Amino acid sequence: MPDRNKLRVGDQIRLMFVPECDLAQREREIMDGTETSDSTATIIERIIAMDPVVTIVRIDKFGAPWFEVELAEADGIHYHSLIILVDESWEHCD
Repeated sequence: MPDRNKLRVGDQIRLMFVPECDLAQREREIMDGTETSDSTATIIERIIAMDPVVTIVRIDKFGAPWFEVELAEADGIHYHSLIILVDESWEHCD
């Protein structure tokens, strides 16, 4: 099983699926009427559909790996920085 604590800057990983915690958050937002197109679940779904391979760009002070993506929207490019929290949701690229 992958271990996010072993990831380093420059490592490439393939996102496999949207973590359950992000899907649950989106469901709560839908129920509350606060869902936006920038929900983490929606962003991850778009990344997986376009190109699921991302590069770790930083490790924060808690040891958590982050990656960044740019997504084209009707009003321009949107930049997103996302953290890897669920080990089962990705795999290391060779």
